[in-house]
Amino acid sequence: MSNRQQVSLASGCWQKGTVIHEILHSLGFWHEQSRPDRDSHVRINYGNIYRGMGYNFNKLSRQQVNSRNSPYDIGSVMHYNSYAFSSNRQATITDLQGRTLRTQRNGFSREDIKQLNAMYGCRTTGTGGGGGTGTGGGTGGTCRDENAMCARWAGSGECQKNPRYMLKSCCLSCKSGGGGTCTDASTNCPAWARAGECRRNPGYMRPNCCRSCRST
Repeated sequence: MSNRQQVSLASGCWQKGTVIHEILHSLGFWHEQSRPDRDSHVRINYGNIYRGMGYNFNKLSRQQVNSRNSPYDIGSVMHYNSYAFSSNRQATITDLQGRTLRTQRNGFSREDIKQLNAMYGCRTTGTGGGGGTGTGGGTGGTCRDENAMCARWAGSGECQKNPRYMLKSCCLSCKSGGGGTCTDASTNCPAWARAGECRRNPGYMRPNCCRSCRST
């Protein structure tokens, strides 16, 4: 088999929706709130985000994200919940009226499936299994490493230090957990893990708080 990519999940990430979320990352999906049109649908409250974690809420360009003409989908399995990386128990993501979002991590939304089929040229449209009424998550290109040094850079923490370059050019190494070294990139990792962030936000926590997630 060619072009095979291994997806490795820590023991705290085996819930169905979390597994789907991580597999969609490996298939080229970004987080929904990274879409270039997100500011027309949600508000990012940067004052409530842990210091140093703001880059998790970066908005990507239209060159980086191809949403296959799907509408913005709060119900996508790829959408963060309203309290992701909150430093003060206040919402980090709300709707434009300031209300918290009804997100889900149970499975595909209908638009997740439509967008996945469109991305890979599948003929059937399928139906959503995630319980959301929303629409589809944004997708990017193939997640791969563009430099032979990516694994070494990821292992030394560059995915966290230089995310703008690394998440684009060393996607595979960053998504696989930093070159295989299970460490914590932040002193806040133990607290986040105890608060359940390994389960709610595995896309960030698994590679960046690997040690703390394994111990919870």
